Order: sequence, then structure tokens, then C-alpha cells
Amino acid sequence: MRRFAFKPNVALILAVSTALVITASSVVLTVFDVDRESRSFADKIEVKGLSLSTAVSDTFAGLIAGDDSQALAEVVRETRIRRDLAYLVVFSPDGDLLSGELGRKFYTSDDGFGSNAVYTETVTRRTQGALVEFASPVMLDGKAIAGVQFGFSTDALDTELRAIITHRIWQTALLVLSGVTASFLISRFITGPARGLVTAIHRVSDGGEYVPQSASVAEFDRLSSAVDGMVAQLRIRSKEALDQAMAKADSPAEQPPQTGSSGQEPAGRQVNGAPVPSVGQQLAAPPQPASKPAENDIGGANQQFIAEAQAKLEQALQQARDAQDAAQMATKSAHTINNLVTPITAYSKMARQNLPEDSPLVANMLEIEEAGNRIAQLATEIQQFVPEVPLIELTEPSADQSAVGPKAEEDVIDNNVFIDQNSTVALVVDDEPIVRRVTTSILTAEGYIVLEASNGVEAVETAKRFSNVPIRLLVTDVLMPMMGAKDLVAIMGEIHPETLVVYTSGYTAESLVSHGVMDDAAVFIPKPLSTEGLLEKIEEAVVARTQEIQDAATPAVRSD
Repeated sequence: MRRFAFKPNVALILAVSTALVITASSVVLTVFDVDRESRSFADKIEVKGLSLSTAVSDTFAGLIAGDDSQALAEVVRETRIRRDLAYLVVFSPDGDLLSGELGRKFYTSDDGFGSNAVYTETVTRRTQGALVEFASPVMLDGKAIAGVQFGFSTDALDTELRAIITHRIWQTALLVLSGVTASFLISRFITGPARGLVTAIHRVSDGGEYVPQSASVAEFDRLSSAVDGMVAQLRIRSKEALDQAMAKADSPAEQPPQTGSSGQEPAGRQVNGAPVPSVGQQLAAPPQPASKPAENDIGGANQQFIAEAQAKLEQALQQARDAQDAAQMATKSAHTINNLVTPITAYSKMARQNLPEDSPLVANMLEIEEAGNRIAQLATEIQQFVPEVPLIELTEPSADQSAVGPKAEEDVIDNNVFIDQNSTVALVVDDEPIVRRVTTSILTAEGYIVLEASNGVEAVETAKRFSNVPIRLLVTDVLMPMMGAKDLVAIMGEIHPETLVVYTSGYTAESLVSHGVMDDAAVFIPKPLSTEGLLEKIEEAVVARTQEIQDAATPAVRSD
């Protein structure tokens, strides 16, 4: 007989997912920090370089024209120190070095960098190795009489970037350690009740067929049938025990033994396999106290058996409730993971598309995208692994309960934007600010003017404020505080019947449909969102609306 199979791995899934989310987020933040610091450094160097290039004519022209080499050398040295330069040289139009001997290892007339600046009378810039270099002409009376070449070292930038990366590595390590530890602690509330549930099923049933992981949802359903089977067995055993007691109570008494001709009872008589004493022995024997009826012993044992069974039943039901809570926790965790992964995958792809093709950061962005996609896949597997549970943590009030209270929360969006009648307007509704921002970025890049709301109530208020402007598209989360998508879409149909609707959620479409919060015909895109995926669903909504219009325009065929 095969035992009931159940191998919970929620702890490992949560730990790996947490580590991947933290690591991917840290990589994204590090890349953006490095890019920001590099841009800031480049901007500062640009300002310093252009400032010095503008001042060189005033600083060096008189000294060069007066052929005062000693004074020129002193000014060059002071300028290099004051401007924090790696080197500074002054050279003739022919490329010969006039001053700045310390910069000879950086300057050469053969590369044409400095001479080109003199020839074109423009400021030139380049990055070479660990230097950012500038070259500019020294002008006198509208003519280039010499050139200046100088460079800034990038050592300070390298030191700052190393500090950023080192700090982020330690921060990531601590966060991963904390996150993994927290995941394993949380998983105790999942794997513990689940194992207890399996133990209860083993105790109350004679075993069951092997259930593969893809059908693990049925394992929790087996508890109900197993408990029903146990109750049925208790009733059968109780009935059998009572029947046996009643049968013994109703059986005829033992007939008196027949005596022989001598009037003596035959010796060695046995009843039910036990020797029966003779009459004399019975008379001589002292009277024995009356024993309790057998059925009383049977009834007491039966009561004890029923009490033990009831205790096991209550324990099994409690373990089932614990498992239900654990399943809800796992489902909610997967939903949160999908929300968090959305900006990781979306922004990394946007950043990659804006980078030059030969940039080394392109490969990094691809790795971040891949990590985000794998995290999303793990979140999907979590939702498929656990049984379907009520989404009680996001239960929505009905539309008549959606009175708008004070808007003090920072997530509330103030849609003070100018919109003309020719604008293509979209309304994005999501209670997660990071998801709203990602969706808005995608739609803005496609030419939409985007209005935002953090729940259905705010979305209705926004739609009413812009009732005179066509809202072409509504991208809405399904489950939100105050009012969810189902009520929102119904109200939007009255205010803006022209609006196309695309639903999105961190939960699976099957779970949303089964709980009645979304129709199975709805255009739905799961989180995390992507540009291509969202645009594809918008096109799908357009096709669906076109088909509705055609169906409505086609006259119904009457049967005779």
C-alpha cells in the first residue's frame, strides 16, 4: 500500500525567491547608483574643463607673446595645482612643448589631439584610460598662437564607485541573510501545519493513492473525505459492540445438567470449554459477589474509544485550518513578489534599450531581466503548488460602501494635467505605487497622457472630473482597497462607455475567475508587466471591442 505523498518545499521557494528579489534589486540599485555617480562626475569635469578652456587665452596669451618662459612655467604649475589637474602643458602651433615638463608623459604631438584643437580653434575632449582630457587654443588678436592640453584623473571616481559597490555588497549580504532567515521562520507556519495535516490523514485513513505535485490541491480536499470515513468507521464499530452486548444479554440461560441413575452429576462436565463444579462443590463453595454485566464493560470501552476519536478529529480539523492559513500566506507572498518584480524587469529592460549596443551594461541588464523573470516564475509555481484559498486579505466592499474619505495618503494622485480633445488618454489604477509608475512609464512612451488612481474610488472620481474627455484605455488591478476592478468597470461603462479595459493582478487568472472577481472573457495580463505584453493586451482589447461592435451591428436572424 502506497503512502500518501506530500513534500512541502515552501520554505525553499520562499528563501530562494527572497534572495533573488533582494539580489536583483540590489544589482539594479547599484547599476543606477554607479550610472548616476558617473554622470555627476562627468558633468563636473565638463564644467571644469570648459571653464579652464575659456580662461586659457586670458591666462597664458600675454606670457606666451612676451616669451617669458619662467613666468609661464610658474603659472602653469599654479593652475595645475589649483584646478586639481593630472597634468597641464602649453605647446606651440607646431606641437613643441613650451611649458609643463611634468606633463610630458601624458602629452605627445604625434596623436594630433592638441594640434587639432589649435588648427580648428575649438575645444576638444576625450577620455583615455584613467584621464579625461581637454585641448583648446590660446587666442591672441583672433589668432591661435599656442595650445593648451590638460587632463583630469578619474581616480576619485573609481574610489567612489568602489565604495558604492562595496557598501551595496555588504548591504545585500545582510539583507539576503535576514530575508532567508525570515523566510525559513515564516515557513514553519506552512510546512509545520502541512506535515501535521498529512499525519492526521495517515491516522484517520488506511492510506491513499499517490498524488503528484501537480495535483497537490486535492490533498487538502482528502481531509474531508478521510474524516467522513473515520466517522463512518466509528459508527460501525459502535454498532457492532452494542450488537454483541445485546446478543449476550438475550441468549438463553444454561440448562440444568441431566443426572444419571445414581442421582450424581457426571464428572468432567464442561460448558463453553470450562469445567463445571459438581452440586456438592457448588454448595460447599462460599457465595461470590455478583459481577457487573458484560455490557457495562463494553459500554465503558466504547465510550473511551469515541472520546479518543473525537479528540483526533478535533486535532485534524485544527491542522486543516492551519494548513488553510498557510496556503493563504503563501498565495499572498506570491502576489507581493509579482508586484515587487514588476519594476525590476520593466526598468532593467527600459535601461537596456537606452544603452548603446556595445555597452558592457547591456549584459548586466539582461541578467537582471532574466533573474526577474525567474522570480516571477517561482511566484507562479507557489500559487500553483498551494490549494485554492479565499482571497480574504483583499476582500472588496461593494460599490455602495465606497464613500470617499479624506485623501491624506501620499499615494493618492492629483491629476492636475491639461488634456485636449485630441489627446489619447489612459487611466491607470493600482494600489501599488511602483506598479503604477511602471505602467505609466510604458504608456507614456507610447504617446498616452496618463491619469493615475490608487483604488477604484479615486478612479471613479478622476473619471467624473474628466467626463468631457474620452478615456481610451483603463489598465486596472483586480483587487484593491475600497473598490475593486469589477465595480469600477461597471461604473466606468456608464461614464466612459468608449473605454477599453485591461485587467492585471499578481494572482493567477484562474484564481480570480474562480472567486468571481473577474470574468473569464476579460482581457488580462499577469504581473510582472512588460512593455510588449501590455501592448499586446491593448491590441487584444481593441480586437474584442471591434468584434462587439460588429456583433451588435449584425441584425439578428429570425426563425420562421
